[in-house]
Amino acid sequence: MHRIQMTFVLATVAMVFGLCGCSGESGSLSGSADEEAGTVAYSVTDYRKRIREDRITLSDYEKQYDEEIKAVTGTEYGKLHFETAEFEDFPETDRLVLMTPSVEKISVEDTIAETENWLENIGKVDEVNLSTELGIDLRGSEGELREGEDSIDLGAYFVPLFYNRMDELSSGDGAVIMRPDCYMCIDRVGMSQMSDGKACEYLRAKGAADSQATDILNMENVGDPVVSGSIKELSDVSYPLINGELSIGAGAELVDEYYSDMGTMEHPDGIRYEAAEVEVYSLEDVFFYRYRVQRNYYNVPIVYAAEGHYQFYSDYSLSGEGTKAYVVDNEGVTAFNGTPYNEGLIPLVTEDSLIGVAEAADILEEDLAAQINADISSVGLAYLPLVFQIEENSFETIIFPCWKFSGRNTVKDEQVNLYVDVLTGEIYYYGYTPFDQEFELEQ
Repeated sequence: MHRIQMTFVLATVAMVFGLCGCSGESGSLSGSADEEAGTVAYSVTDYRKRIREDRITLSDYEKQYDEEIKAVTGTEYGKLHFETAEFEDFPETDRLVLMTPSVEKISVEDTIAETENWLENIGKVDEVNLSTELGIDLRGSEGELREGEDSIDLGAYFVPLFYNRMDELSSGDGAVIMRPDCYMCIDRVGMSQMSDGKACEYLRAKGAADSQATDILNMENVGDPVVSGSIKELSDVSYPLINGELSIGAGAELVDEYYSDMGTMEHPDGIRYEAAEVEVYSLEDVFFYRYRVQRNYYNVPIVYAAEGHYQFYSDYSLSGEGTKAYVVDNEGVTAFNGTPYNEGLIPLVTEDSLIGVAEAADILEEDLAAQINADISSVGLAYLPLVFQIEENSFETIIFPCWKFSGRNTVKDEQVNLYVDVLTGEIYYYGYTPFDQEFELEQ
């Protein structure tokens, strides 16, 4: 196998978006098999040939899941150790899907509507003049400024005004606003970054330099980490924010509400966002919450990427999502970056059955490389987005339905995530070392 070493930071994740059962009767959901196979170079036909027949329907498996957990925890494996493993609840879902992200770009009209809606929501619709402050970051030759053309300064380079180029645009991808008091970027299918400026305003009022205050626009490299963990563990913990104390659980509810209500466009079918993990940071004399936002597809979570140094042991790399939402007061989300809320997913293969978790553990035990010896900390169903190179400068993301086994590889002293495709039994895995092992979240 080829070994790929990679360091994941937020920009990398944004660039990519910008993972023993009983035999039973099962099959494809009517009308949905190979729905959009022609949209990808990945061979869906070959994948379907590898789907195992010894699967059990989701409805039947839910009834025996607890017995499967007992079977796994009661088995002595040579390379997998489940003594302290937590098994996630079996999700309420009627399908397991091989899929790929939608690549249909946002229209010019929807871009304007989304931008106006956002300005209305943050109370700046009368302050921002879109005709002179909305830019279009086209990059490449098409994005080069013409002599004498009006533009806006993005710091590293200038971009033309959106309205001046509207008649030439094939989509609204690349729309951006960059002001000292607010920031917004629309990427491919929708808004992928924004800051309403509240934290900047607070920092300036406290005497922070403009450069420090501007950093909060991306909400990175600002403040010192205080604590991190799951929403479940820290829900009742409170810290003073800009306008008083707010519990971490209440902040998570604000995040969930924000993603359920935001935007003018419809949410894609089956997709739901929720705050899954939190990091607390200091902000001068108060604090702010940075939530890791998990996207779910028909109640099965899509893997998001921890920040660290990764090692992949084959010709794929992780395209885990990196959505983060920031709360600085009790009024809602002040900033976010990551997967646009309205990005769709295209089903390639849809099934209503799976390989059980006990069978998946047996597959791992039999086929794992010799250098793996893992203390498993958590197990559950998840969707694994992987990037494959199709041509020299062409990459494709395919999302696999998997059993996810997370833990620590004691041989290499690294975090390890092991995945078994619930339809084919194929294994995907990688190791990673968080940038700060004492603080970094372990997903």
